Amino acid sequence: MSRKIIILIFGILVVAVIFLWFILQPEKSPEAKIEELWLKNAAEKPNVILFTLDTTRADHLACYGYPDVRTPHIDSLARRGVLFEQAATNSPLTLPAHCSILTGMYPTYHGVRINGNTALNDQQTTIAEVFSSHGYQCGAFIAAFVLDGRWGLKQGFQHYDDQFDLKKYKHLDLGAIQRPGNEVVDSALNWLEEHKSSPFFAWIHLYDPHTPYEPPEPYLSEYGSSGLVGLYDGEIAFMDEQIGRCIRWLENNGLDKKTILVLVGDHGEGLGSHGEGTHGYFIYDYAVHVPLIVVTPFEELQGKRVSSQVRVVDVFPTLLETARVLHSAETQGQSLLSMMFQPQEKVERFAYMESMSPNLQFGWSSIHSLRTTQYKFIDSPKMELYDLVQDPDEQNNLIQKKPSIAREMKNNLDRLIEETSEWKLELDGNG
Repeated sequence: MSRKIIILIFGILVVAVIFLWFILQPEKSPEAKIEELWLKNAAEKPNVILFTLDTTRADHLACYGYPDVRTPHIDSLARRGVLFEQAATNSPLTLPAHCSILTGMYPTYHGVRINGNTALNDQQTTIAEVFSSHGYQCGAFIAAFVLDGRWGLKQGFQHYDDQFDLKKYKHLDLGAIQRPGNEVVDSALNWLEEHKSSPFFAWIHLYDPHTPYEPPEPYLSEYGSSGLVGLYDGEIAFMDEQIGRCIRWLENNGLDKKTILVLVGDHGEGLGSHGEGTHGYFIYDYAVHVPLIVVTPFEELQGKRVSSQVRVVDVFPTLLETARVLHSAETQGQSLLSMMFQPQEKVERFAYMESMSPNLQFGWSSIHSLRTTQYKFIDSPKMELYDLVQDPDEQNNLIQKKPSIAREMKNNLDRLIEETSEWKLELDGNG
């Protein structure tokens, strides 16, 4: 055998071995991938900014396909990050939803079911407590009295900006006492400027799309002619401008490559759908389908869209895993990092939602629901089942036409409520 043939065979074998090595080596875990990416960025402890967008419907943002509002900054973040098309909140009310976002637990466990009735107890672990224990400076900037620190969410924050001038209000209405997004962001940017040299976790709460719909100029002139819905959209456009101010601050300070951004809605708004003008009672999709966008500095996690069902309780574990923060806190949510790397992978997760206001405020029946990417089952005195793919406005109740699906979802709903309740987890924990 000639020397040339031997060299050729050897070369083919080397190529084959390398090919097989690439094919057969195990896929890196999401944790290993994100670890490698942060090491390349030389960011030992990435910063985190969590924007909670109060009263913001997913279907009223341009990046979710809505044509009648300009949200260039949110749209830019969607292009730079991972957008979750089917994110669901668990409550149509601000305080219960935020308790779930910041603890990763359902209301059935953390116990806050409506606004202004129960505070989050100290036994719950907030995401700020976890970040704080890992050396982060934690600041919260609150736009509405309904999230005042006395309701329990200030746990773990070294700075909790909830300053409201209560003297100017004749009556203390939780939903009416608020401040505009520009004031909230002014406060946040001042705090960020003071803490930009250390790792930080900032929670910025924006309340502008909540009633009353009174967008400032130029948004009032641009959107006001379209009536109530236009005014609501104008508030969203104003909120988008405030988010843009935070993005520019990060870029001007060279922190955009070391920061994770998350935008998540707490609940939506009725705007007349199903006869509900605002929110708080029904759990149709206008109230519970919310935006969720996660932005990192990495090209591998840019321009992705995830169509699988996710929940706001997933924000807690997702943020911690993406920031590589180890924790022992119990959570009922699941990290979305794997979906972020593989958005095409279909993962079915049930989303639970409840409305307790009819029961706790009026003595009527409470409402509970289970949602998937295709179906939503609503357990109320008049049970409902909707095909969200064919009927996104939830107008055609299929409870009589598809009883087997309704029965299966009812069983799964009852099981989820039982398994996530506080008493059940305590019994299991005690053996």
